[in-house]
Parts: sequence; C-alpha cells; structure tokens
Amino acid sequence: MKAQILILSGPQRGKTVTSGKDSILIGGDPTTEVCVGLGPQIKPIQAKLIYDHDACAFHLRRIDGHVFVNHNEIEEIILAEDDLIEIGINGPQVRFRTYPELGSVCKPVHRMLRDARDVKDKTGSVQAAGLALFRDLFTQATWQLKVFFPIGVAALVFLISLGAGWMGGHLDTDQEAEMARLRDESRRFSEELDSQRKATSAALERVTRDLEAQQVAASRNVSSKDLETLRAEFSARAVAIDDMIKNDAALKHVLEEDSKSVALIHGSVGFKTSAGVWLKDRDGDRIELEYTGSGFIITADGILVTNRHVAQPWWKNDSAQAAISAGCSPEWLRLVAVFPSRKPIDIDPKSIRLRADEIDVALMSVKADGLLPLPLSEADPKSLRGRRIVLLGYPTGVKALLAKAEQDVAEAVTATANSLSEVLEGLASRGAVAPVATQGALNDVGVSKLVFDADTTSGGSGGPIFGPDGRVIGVAFAIVRDFGGSNLGVPIRFAKELLSKP
Repeated sequence: MKAQILILSGPQRGKTVTSGKDSILIGGDPTTEVCVGLGPQIKPIQAKLIYDHDACAFHLRRIDGHVFVNHNEIEEIILAEDDLIEIGINGPQVRFRTYPELGSVCKPVHRMLRDARDVKDKTGSVQAAGLALFRDLFTQATWQLKVFFPIGVAALVFLISLGAGWMGGHLDTDQEAEMARLRDESRRFSEELDSQRKATSAALERVTRDLEAQQVAASRNVSSKDLETLRAEFSARAVAIDDMIKNDAALKHVLEEDSKSVALIHGSVGFKTSAGVWLKDRDGDRIELEYTGSGFIITADGILVTNRHVAQPWWKNDSAQAAISAGCSPEWLRLVAVFPSRKPIDIDPKSIRLRADEIDVALMSVKADGLLPLPLSEADPKSLRGRRIVLLGYPTGVKALLAKAEQDVAEAVTATANSLSEVLEGLASRGAVAPVATQGALNDVGVSKLVFDADTTSGGSGGPIFGPDGRVIGVAFAIVRDFGGSNLGVPIRFAKELLSKP
C-alpha cells in the first residue's frame, strides 16, 4: 500500500507525490518527501505520515506548527481516503489518497479476528471460525504477517506439545484442579474486561450526546423576542436604580467606579480521549463546553475572584464528569476576561487557584493595568441581615450585553459575528460591555452561605455582592431554583483565606 499526496495549493500546487515508504515527512524543507514550499506558517518538518502494517492504515502525526485534517486541528489521526490536510493556519492544502499496488491485499488483524468471531456466532462452529481466520491470514494479510505467522504458529504448537508431554508425566490430580480453576478465572476475567469495555463505550456515547446538547445550547442564536424582553426588564430596573443613586453615595460609587473592575469571563473547554483525540459530535465537529461567568479584581496586581465552577467548569458538571470518568481529559480552548471599555484579556489557566474544600470560590490572575481593586468588607455578614445589598455581574451573559447595547450596535455585531468570541470582541470594541446591577435584601447568613433576593442567573456566577456601605461582602454562586427570589453567595472571607495562602 502506497500513500499518494496531491498538493492542492501553495507554490507546489498540482504536484502529486506517491511513496511506498513506511514513514513520509511533510513540510517546507526541500529534503522532505512532500515539500509544500516555505511560508510564515510552514515549518521545515511539520508532519509525519506513518504506515501501520498491522492495521493497514496511515497515521498522520503533527511534528511542529499547526496541522489540520478536514478543518480540525490534530495531534495524530488515522487518515481516510480523500481526507483534506492543511499545513499551517491558512497554509497549503493537500489531498490524501491510497495507491494499492497491483495484486496487493490488506485486511487488519483486528478485523480478521472480528470476522472469525462473527462466523462462530453464526455457525456455532469453532472449526469454521478457525478456517475463516486462516483463510484471511493467508490471502488478506500483509506479506510480513504471511511469513511470520506460520512460523509463530509452528513454534507455539511445538512449545505446547513439549509442555503437554512434560506436564502429562508430572501433573497430579491437585494440579489438574488448579489448572481448571485458573482457566475459569481467566475466562471470568476476560468476560469482565469485555463487559467493562462495552460499559465504557456506552458511557462515552451518552457523554458525547450530553455534551453535544450543551454545545448546541451554548451556540444557539439569541432571538429578537428574547432581546426585547430583556430590554424591557433592564429599562425598568435602570429607573429604580437611578432613583436610589440620587440619595445614596455608596451605591453611586459602586455603579460608576467599582463596576469598571467587574469582568465577564468567557471560557471554552474541549475533551480528549485517552488516545489524545478530540471528542467530537455526530457531524465530526469538536465538542466544546462553552460558558460565561463573572469575576472581580481584589488586588492591585490583578488577582480576580470568581467561582470555582467558573474557573473549573467541569467541576460538578455531570456530563463533563462522565466524560472524565470514561477516560477523557478536559483541555482549555479559550479563557478570557472582558472588562468595561477594554478588549478581551487572555487568562492563563495555570494561574487558577482553588481551595482544598468544596467552597465554590477561586482566584485567577489577569494582566490589566489601571483597574482598581474592589473594597472588601471586614464586617460580620450576620450584622447586615435584612439590610440592602447590591449585586454586579453578567447574568444571562452575552444575551444581556446585546439587550443593553443600542439596537444598531447589537445588530451590527450579530450580523458579522460567527461565534460567541466574535460577539464579545465586537461588543467590547464598541464599548458595549458593562455589568448589570440588581439590588435586594440579605435574607439569611450561614457559616458558608449568604442568602439574598437580588436577581441573577447562571452568567452572574462570580459577581461581587456589595453591602450597604459599598464594600464587598460575598461572591454570588448559585440560584435556588425551587424557591423563587432566593439566590446564594459565598462570604468574602473564604476568598481572603485563599488569597493569604502561598
């Protein structure tokens, strides 16, 4: 089996390379078997094409730079006929094909074994299955397998015969019973492994469906009806807030100054299987767990407070945890903070700090000069029970930003944006990013929880809760869905404790 590469674009476009080598280098170096020409995105050796004789398949492995197969970035993948390979971002494209030599045949060993098992299941005959397997091995296998398989079988038969002859003269009744027990255990172990494999496969399929549903929900377009409803709600709230500002200097400072240090956090996470392959949906697109949350600055060097479930979105997410249990690992694709009147700022996931307990609070670092830390309260929250509180955040995420923006701005952004990231960038560039303010009362205070009735939603998670003196008393983190008008926060002392630890 030979690999055939047709170069579709770039300086070498139109050239076809056919090679029978087991290892083929692809890149810009003229010494590579497939030279696609030099360019800013092209590395001397960018990828390697490897032929697996046992599987009768070609593997494409990234060596340097970016490599895409059918528009998805890869580390390593098994290629299929007519796959489109792109070398570098917007780089040369090539088409992969296989070129079988005249009279050559190739059937992977795992398929031979599966076909033999199907014959046994259909006929109930082990002999028929064995004949099918041997027929495939001598007619469909690679030449290496044809040569070495009979030698291996002969050696195995000889060793078994030799061992049987020796053991026949030495095994006593107890040893025979022990051998029978070991055979039973081996059979049971094999059955358990097969059962676990099937269970894992079924679980991964369920996880894929669940994550795919979340991905669709996250990327669903915002309807004009939704925006009109939100605009009406925000307009009514703005009137109430304006009336309060006239007689409340602390609230005025919160809205005019402190709000500048409250960020919308946008994150996106993908999942890789144990083989290092991205988990994909039924259309072949990479599944992404995309979300928004809130956070706020508490130190002059850019330490930002948010919730743990915002900083680590797979935490207590049933679908994500099921994927992890099935052998997948979460990988960050995007993590940014968007402050009012500023462009999105990348957050290094390595800067995330979590508590050792289950308290839903976390810290992360952002590089944002000129942002003032919010004042943190030293008061016991119990002394503020029944008093008014104000909440800043981004409830309903991007939907709320579009509703708050001028209609022409919202229409201009949504007309050209193709993703949540592009919507955020468009709004930020037009100065249309600002947190929503809601107010209510602090109804109850527990050891690790604040209960309040200021409106919020999941996108508001991580936002600051201000006490009546304009200082932060907590971090919003949850909604009590079964009891209208009650939401939960974490007392700010838990964030302070995390900040004080090295």
